[in-house]
Amino acid sequence: MEASPEIGLEKAARDGVIDLLQTLLSDLSVLAAKTRAAHWGVSGLHFHSLHELFGEQYGAIDGEIDDVAERIRTLGGFPVGSAGGLLAGARLLDIDVVRRPAGDLVALLQADHEALIRSLRTSARAADEKFDDAGTTDFLVGLMASHEKTAWMLRASAV
Repeated sequence: MEASPEIGLEKAARDGVIDLLQTLLSDLSVLAAKTRAAHWGVSGLHFHSLHELFGEQYGAIDGEIDDVAERIRTLGGFPVGSAGGLLAGARLLDIDVVRRPAGDLVALLQADHEALIRSLRTSARAADEKFDDAGTTDFLVGLMASHEKTAWMLRASAV
C-alpha cells in the first residue's frame, strides 16, 4: 500500500481537490470522445482543415486526461478508470456528433470548451480559496488557458 503524500495538504483538502479533478477527468473524457467523433465524421467544403483541427484537439485533450489522472495520483487518489464511471461523473452531455454538419460540430465543441472553461474557473477558485492547493490551482489555470485558446480557434473556424 502506498503511503499518503506528505505535501502540506491535509487529507480533507486533498480529497476535495481530488473530487474536483475527478469531475474534470470525466468531462475531458466526454469532450475527447466527441472531438474524436467530430474528426471522424466531418465532411464538406472545410473537411481538410476541420479534420486536422479536430485531430490536433483530441490529441491535446488525451494528453490532458493523462495529466489530470496523474495529478489525482500525486494527491494520493485513484482516478476512475471505467468508461461507465467516467460518463457517470461528467457534466458535459454525451451525444453522438458523427453525422452532424460541419458548422454544428464546430458550434457543439465550442460550447463544450466554453462550459469546461467556466468549470475550470470555478474549480481553480475552489482549489485556491477552499483547499489552499496552489499546485492544483496553477494546474487548473493552465488548462483553462489552453481551452480558452481552443474555444477561440473554434469560434474563428465557424462555417
